[in-house]
Amino acid sequence: MFTESGKHNELLSLLEGAFYAIVRVDPERDSCWFLKGVAREHSYRRFAYSRLLQASGKFVYSKYRSSVLYALSVANLKKRAFTPDFTLNFAYATFNREKWVSVSFVCEPRSKNIYLLFRKCREYDLVLKDIVNLYVYDRCDYFIYLDAGTNSYVMFSGSSNGTPLPPQICNDYNTETVKYANLYVPPEDREMVIREMRLERVIEMLESKGSHSLYTGVIDPVRGYTRKKLEYQYYNRERKKILLWRTDISQFYHEEMERNTKLREALIRAQTDSMTGLLNKQAFEERVGDALQTNKSLAAFLFVDLDNFKSVNDQLGHNTGDRVILALASILRKETADRQAIAGRIGGDEFGVFLSKLDNREEACQLARAICEDFAAQGSRICSSVSCSIGIAFYPDEATAYADLVEKADSRTYSVKASGKNGYASSCSETSEERHRETL
Repeated sequence: MFTESGKHNELLSLLEGAFYAIVRVDPERDSCWFLKGVAREHSYRRFAYSRLLQASGKFVYSKYRSSVLYALSVANLKKRAFTPDFTLNFAYATFNREKWVSVSFVCEPRSKNIYLLFRKCREYDLVLKDIVNLYVYDRCDYFIYLDAGTNSYVMFSGSSNGTPLPPQICNDYNTETVKYANLYVPPEDREMVIREMRLERVIEMLESKGSHSLYTGVIDPVRGYTRKKLEYQYYNRERKKILLWRTDISQFYHEEMERNTKLREALIRAQTDSMTGLLNKQAFEERVGDALQTNKSLAAFLFVDLDNFKSVNDQLGHNTGDRVILALASILRKETADRQAIAGRIGGDEFGVFLSKLDNREEACQLARAICEDFAAQGSRICSSVSCSIGIAFYPDEATAYADLVEKADSRTYSVKASGKNGYASSCSETSEERHRETL
């Protein structure tokens, strides 16, 4: 039977075999005792701890120095805040020789003493750990070891940046994912997250594709909306052991959203007439061309041309001419807002309107009449001589291509101008066209 002294000596003997240096530190007295020294003359000698730490710290590589001095400081040792599995790893140099060391901390239960256990280690081990810390833990919100067989998990690494985390240990993964989604996932992503994170779905995707990933928003109490990527991979397929990690991609997400917003804005600018805000000629032609590719029903093209516009510019100036253009654009926007319509400025004083999914031709004539009447009322406030003429061509009866519709509608516009202006013309008889103009 061992005495307490015998047990202590046996333990010390075992430790001496595993570590090249053992230091007992008394933080309260700021002193230390080498139970086993780096050099033989250090063994079983007492030193002033803080003074020794500062003197030794200059040999530690600058990359590690501040963290080493803090972790080993008297103030930190007094806190005894480190966990049993905490180790401090760093490199130092003496006599131009590089050495790598790992320090473990052991708290003496019956006193305030702390044992520092120094062990030599390979550079490869520490570099690998640095890489894991830098590229895995530091970039992941959490890292989870998931047992699909028991529907349970252990989270062995969690972020410290304040982002909401699931429980560290859980015996009901499926229930916990639903609970977490209801608390932190935005409504637009919630149903998808619950579905894609269910074990049955995860295993299905792992079996068919080898990996499974999804993207979702998470509401952070501090940062607000954040964007996350969750990834699953098998650790042990036969035993249904799965690794799950979540990465914060908020910065990339917001940069991408900003980039997409700028692209949309640039696209809108490229497609928009700068004065009126309507589609420009190229964008209007493309939009109508696309609509013609898919349109299966009656449609109409309206060619709208201002009357006497050149004289307005010549006699009243371009500012007045601009006001006339803006007035007509405003009317086109208002009259087509509630219709299946595309409106654009296709020339200096020329505009186009494409109406799709018409029940009958009269719908196009009603729109043309409304445009003429509204503009006659509003345009007269700017200049009494200004009005507009409109020609109408119908798809597919009269033309099926964009250029042919424009040509047909344009020719009818000129027939209106030749007959007195301020009206519209379609494929009705000449008598009907006369009546259309007389009613305006």
